[in-house]
Amino acid sequence: MNVAGVVHLSTVDWYGKAAMVIFLRGCPLRCRHCHNADYRAGNTQVELDEIAHWIETAAPFIDALVLSGGEPMMQPDSVKALVELARRNGLEVAVETSGFYPINPDMFDMVFLSVKTRLEEEAYKAWTGHPMAFSNLISNLQVLPPEKTEIRFTVFDDSDYGTEIFRIFRKYKMRFLRGNNLKQEMLCDTANYVATLLDCHIEQEGESYLVGHITQVPTLEI
Repeated sequence: MNVAGVVHLSTVDWYGKAAMVIFLRGCPLRCRHCHNADYRAGNTQVELDEIAHWIETAAPFIDALVLSGGEPMMQPDSVKALVELARRNGLEVAVETSGFYPINPDMFDMVFLSVKTRLEEEAYKAWTGHPMAFSNLISNLQVLPPEKTEIRFTVFDDSDYGTEIFRIFRKYKMRFLRGNNLKQEMLCDTANYVATLLDCHIEQEGESYLVGHITQVPTLEI
């Protein structure tokens, strides 16, 4: 399979878990500010037996396998093989994806869905460089259950998410990540704004912020 790299132990790709992260090459999108642009193309084949050795060696020390990229779902057969390897070693599995390709939620314990900009077709095309990026994302959102989906927003100086997008995703956990050159306080301000807008809980984890778990405002009896 076409593998761009591996992190044998990470505590920041799936917060609360020790995870191995495998990055698969290939992506149909050309997003602004892509932080793994070198992974969008290229060919570095790694045998499945070698990857099995990585996972078996790490399994006593980790809880999970995270598949990232690139766009990992561009290699569906590789994803299926890696999920099976992880399951045989008692690991949970998550995928970090743009939602461009179909996602079967039954394959994964968590889906980390990277949303690029406001949910408008032209805005999405302008940000990702692909005319189908928006419609494919929406198709996946129709089948992904909120309880096993985390929406991820990477915030840059020129991000344009608008406001309505956060109301749309209020049933999901939302994670705010710092884009290149963005000051940490600006990320904090963005996450706090969304938490206030939706009356949600906010929690800092590393340099990211998790917004979710909507609180119920008590009714005051007079």
